Amino acid sequence: MYKVAQCHSGFGVGQGAAGFHRTSGTFRGTADCGASGRGLEVEHMDGRSQPGGFGRWRIQAPAGTVLERLRARASARAEGGYRPSLFVELFNDDSDAIPGITGGSERVSWDGVGRAVTTRLACARTSDRCGRSTNAFVGVKRLLLTLRDHVDPMVRSLGGSLLAGSTQRGTRILRVEASDVGGGVRRLLLLVNGKPVSARDLANGGECALRGDVATALRPCPLRASTAFSLDTSGPSGTARPFRQGPNTVRVCATDQALEGTANSDCRRRQVWIDNACPVGVEQGVRRLRVRFEGGGKTPQSLRVPQGRGATILGTALSATGSPIEGARLCVGQRLDRRGKPERIVKALVKTNRRGKFRVHLPPGASRLVRVAHWSAPNQVLERRLRLRVAAKPQLRLRPSRTLHNGETLHFHVKLRGRFTAHKRVSIRVKPPGGGWQLVSRDCIGKTRSAGRFECRYRFQSTSGRRTYAFRAFVPRQRGYPYLGGHSATRRQTVVGP
Repeated sequence: MYKVAQCHSGFGVGQGAAGFHRTSGTFRGTADCGASGRGLEVEHMDGRSQPGGFGRWRIQAPAGTVLERLRARASARAEGGYRPSLFVELFNDDSDAIPGITGGSERVSWDGVGRAVTTRLACARTSDRCGRSTNAFVGVKRLLLTLRDHVDPMVRSLGGSLLAGSTQRGTRILRVEASDVGGGVRRLLLLVNGKPVSARDLANGGECALRGDVATALRPCPLRASTAFSLDTSGPSGTARPFRQGPNTVRVCATDQALEGTANSDCRRRQVWIDNACPVGVEQGVRRLRVRFEGGGKTPQSLRVPQGRGATILGTALSATGSPIEGARLCVGQRLDRRGKPERIVKALVKTNRRGKFRVHLPPGASRLVRVAHWSAPNQVLERRLRLRVAAKPQLRLRPSRTLHNGETLHFHVKLRGRFTAHKRVSIRVKPPGGGWQLVSRDCIGKTRSAGRFECRYRFQSTSGRRTYAFRAFVPRQRGYPYLGGHSATRRQTVVGP
């Protein structure tokens, strides 16, 4: 929603978007919007007019907007069958007359939903012609229109070197193009990882017709806008760095002209991978990079291991003809397989041997995404990505550790290892002799506490003879937990019944 001034000396606006139309030469339209003028005026000149003949000034809300409020000053005089009127055209081909315009300069107002405001002087007779009066007139000035823009702007395209694919570093360009139907594009805003980084306000550049918070044109801002943001992905020294090592979310929003807090907007997101930590070497002729997990089997770019076990990466650097490259400089980074986590460099400098091969060991940890990169120039990177999937292996203890008798209670103590272990789903399952895994009881399914611990208990009531039960703690794959589903080692408990 935004305000527009028309024929308003206080905002320096003259005729503006108002258009004049008449059915005969006996009507004249003038636009004197100064402090002493009548504004958008229709008057009758010497001569007689046909019934229904008129002259009018009309201001139409632009496409994508509706008129919701009008404040103005109006003056009029009726004489010789000529009737002055000020009304708002509605969307159902009806009109809503604004009263109180006959006489001197009077304040008038209107609220509703319309599409145009019209100032008209018309011959109101139905059969005879109207007389030769030269005193009939109607005028309106100091119009303040409130328009509601009901169409969102559109971010039409994003481009530039920042989105040129692969991983980026240093200073990069992001190009933005946007459009709007109603009040026009007022602002282009850039956010990185949710934080505002840069913006272009078209009003500050004089591209929007504004006087403070009031527009001086029905479409105050351009219908199309574009800009190029220059971004230092490493961040200037001594300031907060919006970009981080690894994946970053870049969000661009376009807003239209509106009063504060009510602007329509449209946003687009892109993920950009940034690497300012790996070193850039001299050109070494590396054109091909083969990377795999040791023991990866048929899918060497993906490996599943149990919690507590690391992994080894094997790779080869080759020339365009397939010859091994000795001394090629490579960098290995990894990040948790969890949204929003940055990349951490495992080995900043790895060199290939005379056969062009290299070997890097990854320590135990959570599931992660691994990247092997070779920067031959600041804008030229050759990289490969791997996925290490780690299955959770919780710890399970049974208390007491002695043989139990039917009627006694067994206590289960579960501890999740690693990070992000709070409030995770856990269950205790039992495997009776000759049976399959099943839930111990409803009390033995729940969520861990803040320290990653979970406890429950079970009282044996129907065991006869001497029986040995197998127990495991199960952890399913779940959001926010960087591990695959897994289970503990099997713990056994002997119970003696009557």
